[in-house]
Amino acid sequence: MLHHKDYNGGTIQLTPKEIARADEGYTVVVRPQPDGTQMVSAVAVATGKPVWPKVIYVDDPSEIRLAVHDMLRMMNKTGFPGGMADRSRDRFWEKPKAAALKVAGNTAQQLEELTEGWRVELWSDGGSYVIGVQQNSSGRTHIYRGSSVANVVSRAWAGEPGDKAASTEKFAVAFPREYYLTPELKSQPPFVPEGTDLAIWKWTNPSGTLGAIAFAAKQNKPLWFYSFKNEATREALINDTILSRKSRMKMMQDRKDEKAGWAHSLVVGSILYSSWGYDQTNIDFYEVTAVAGKSVVIREIAKKAVSGDSFTESVVPVKGRFVGQAMKKLPSKGYQGRASIRLTTYSSAWEWDGKPKSQTGPHGGH
Repeated sequence: MLHHKDYNGGTIQLTPKEIARADEGYTVVVRPQPDGTQMVSAVAVATGKPVWPKVIYVDDPSEIRLAVHDMLRMMNKTGFPGGMADRSRDRFWEKPKAAALKVAGNTAQQLEELTEGWRVELWSDGGSYVIGVQQNSSGRTHIYRGSSVANVVSRAWAGEPGDKAASTEKFAVAFPREYYLTPELKSQPPFVPEGTDLAIWKWTNPSGTLGAIAFAAKQNKPLWFYSFKNEATREALINDTILSRKSRMKMMQDRKDEKAGWAHSLVVGSILYSSWGYDQTNIDFYEVTAVAGKSVVIREIAKKAVSGDSFTESVVPVKGRFVGQAMKKLPSKGYQGRASIRLTTYSSAWEWDGKPKSQTGPHGGH
């Protein structure tokens, strides 16, 4: 179990290996404590003091990896440099490297050239392969995913745009559910409360501390992972979790049933409108040209101003005057039961209520 506490000790003496793997002036270290726990902390090389006010104590050595991950997560959230303690991170968990993935030939040469100026990590993830490359000078990260090692390495080597790219991107590590369980717990079936999709494990540490961890559905990240002072508090949280999960599952099923029983009322000639824009408002109108079961075919139509000025104007649709291509869409239940259609990642269309819609005029930025 992880315990976050304030550090009240003195200077931490770093070993040559810990100093060698330091990055950005600090590194993650582990120190055994007199009470049998292990302390995990990010330590500044220059001062020997923790750079984060909290340190983490773990009851079981098998939880050290989780503590390191938790420490790095907290520091990343507070704005510490993206390259923070990468070597320390790799000290405790290592993704499969090139050799383990049997990289050879031209792919191996490309990978070698990549590592000359970039920080590279290559690993397997659920049947696909992922490569992350991070430019040392800018810290910009590019993530590539593909069905083969050769595919992701060649794309990275050629400098193609990554599947993800952001200056603040961190190398993501997806931990399976088993990662949080001790070897003893892995061999034990979880407690699955009737009428839920929960999986709960309970245990007692050698020190007598009570612990429990809960997962929901197929999620790998736990709902909670706590230690408890007594059995009553542990059972209280488990019971609250069961009630909360049953309530949520019922709400989700009700929504599913409501969605399955809902049918749109759109017909040929129905008009929809979309309001979208950043720092301005744009109005677009669409007309239904065909209905096929639950789907409809819509086309954008022209609009005209009926009032307003050069900064703000009210517009209405011009039915039958098409200005866009046909699009087949599946309506869903929107506000007050009206049909809603997703158009793009930033806009949707709703059934028009017959009233003029206000948009930014030509002199207002439109």
